[in-house]
Parts: sequence; C-alpha cells; structure tokens
Amino acid sequence: MDDPHAEIMVPLVGTIQELETVRDEVDQVIAEGRAEAGTRLKLAIGTTTSPAPPSASW
Repeated sequence: MDDPHAEIMVPLVGTIQELETVRDEVDQVIAEGRAEAGTRLKLAIGTTTSPAPPSASW
C-alpha cells in the first residue's frame, strides 16, 4: 500500500517572522481539519531557499 506524505510549501517568504506567521495560520487550519475529519493530519510545512528561475512560466 502506498504511504503518501503531504507537504505544504510556502513560496516567496522574505523573513523568518513571515514564515512563522504563515505557519501559525496553517497550524490553525490543520487543527480545524483534524477536528472536522476526526483524524490526525501529519503535514510537513516549509519554504524554498531560492526563487524560481526567470525562465519559469506561470
């Protein structure tokens, strides 16, 4: 059986404080989802260390 691992990546974070603020908000949403689903949600939360290359197409 597959064992998927969910990750939440926060793009374009300028400071550690900004990531901490977003992390707090994400933790709140996870708690709400956990309560609604009645299960434990294990998610990695992070950010990238470099911006997307200029050639990236959005």
